[in-house]
Amino acid sequence: MNHEGMLAALALPGALLLLYAATRRLVRGPRLAGVLRAHRLLPSWLVRQAMWLEAAEALAGAVTAGAWLAGSDPVFAPVFAAGAAVTAALQAGFAGYLVVLLRRRGRVPCGCLDDSGLASPASAARGLVLALAAVPAALGLAVPPAWLGERAALLAGGVLVGLVVVVVAQMVDLVRSDPTFVDK
Repeated sequence: MNHEGMLAALALPGALLLLYAATRRLVRGPRLAGVLRAHRLLPSWLVRQAMWLEAAEALAGAVTAGAWLAGSDPVFAPVFAAGAAVTAALQAGFAGYLVVLLRRRGRVPCGCLDDSGLASPASAARGLVLALAAVPAALGLAVPPAWLGERAALLAGGVLVGLVVVVVAQMVDLVRSDPTFVDK
């Protein structure tokens, strides 16, 4: 496996989590507008535009993953970079929003990946890590590998990294909320 392909694969976890979050909210709810309304941080006219943010989440995830599957074809390299750039921007924006939400409202439901998750420093850190991971691909410094087998292996690795990032953030939240958890 080449290093450039591995570097490009770092954009996948953040993109796939955006796609998952948007799809989950669409299918199971609550919709993003309802979550943002409950936070009482944004003006109502901006909350009404949340559907566009959900669409951007889904589109960034789908475009990044689709361009990844297309490989190193020169036609898709800029598409992959654009998807990674939107992924990085959305993840960074969500991380920043979570920081403000934590400071103003505390640990309230954030609506990030499920309907029971609470805003936390670990959630904000997760968003920042995923944003930074997508930057090399966003800058065009890394493109998906040409060989399908390598892309498939790196895609599986990207899914695994995304799951690990989510689980670690949840474990940190659990230990912080119940310090005796480690002793149990």
